[in-house]
Amino acid sequence: MKTAKEVGLDFVIGTDHDTIQPKLDGLEGYHNGVLLICGYEITPEINHYLAIGTDKLIPPSDNPQDYIDDVRESGGLGVIAHPHHIGIKRFGVDAFPWNDWSVNGYDAMSIWDLVNDWGENINGYVSGLQGLINPAGYISGPNPKTLHLWDELNRERLVAGIGELDNHNTHFKVFGITVEVFKWEFALKTIRNHLLIDDITGDYERDTKHIIDVIKRGRLFVANDYFEDSRGFEFFALLDGGKRAYMGERLPAGTRMNLFINSPKKAYILLFHNGNLVKEKYSTNLTYATDKSGVWRAEVHLQKGLWRRGWIYSNPITIEGNY
Repeated sequence: MKTAKEVGLDFVIGTDHDTIQPKLDGLEGYHNGVLLICGYEITPEINHYLAIGTDKLIPPSDNPQDYIDDVRESGGLGVIAHPHHIGIKRFGVDAFPWNDWSVNGYDAMSIWDLVNDWGENINGYVSGLQGLINPAGYISGPNPKTLHLWDELNRERLVAGIGELDNHNTHFKVFGITVEVFKWEFALKTIRNHLLIDDITGDYERDTKHIIDVIKRGRLFVANDYFEDSRGFEFFALLDGGKRAYMGERLPAGTRMNLFINSPKKAYILLFHNGNLVKEKYSTNLTYATDKSGVWRAEVHLQKGLWRRGWIYSNPITIEGNY
């Protein structure tokens, strides 16, 4: 938590594997102004699931619907973790994907996983060594399969998208040398969840419930703040009469709206409809008028050297209807 304070975080959600011991030890609460929320990760062989905001320790099961239902019934926030996890064979890391999409009742899914993003760009010992020396250079953005699936799921109902580090303070052996991946000083500067929230009180129980509710409602965007500070990003819709709609909202069919995307830095701003790119602009802002039903979301990419890298990913604003 000392490092979290030093890098400017407001809250941290810890999800150790299959244990609520940190909560039982009384660690949940504010530490020097940073809120620690103690959740946990349910870890069967595959289909890992984050349980947050529950005092109940729910065991793994061969049927993921069982623990999804248990988390929901306990009042917790349930998140599908690293859905397209591929592991890192070169370093002996197994794959832990989510493969049962017949389930329902989950609140959110991870759309950007730090360790998996890094691992997808490691294809040998040379790139592995380079990735350990310069890990930021091997972070490119969410898996396109994950984004495509997320867009499809949001056609039916809101599935909030979050970012996760999945950082286990892991150590690899490279040419006989033990190397730490990733140091917390680095990891905590990377993929972050930025919530639309303004009434934090300092009461950890109330604030924890409020943060969980905001995440469930999709009122957040995900960004890699190691590249640039993403604070100031906006994605909202201006409706007739001057009313605004925000990320996570689902509007009635036929709603006319003007979408606004504001970036804190000049960059490539992209607007997607049902997973298809409809407009792109290199600027600090983009606007678009529509009444078309479907899932609308924004991305912002940065030019870093020779490559464009994903920076900011909004949750969607959706117009209901036939699409």
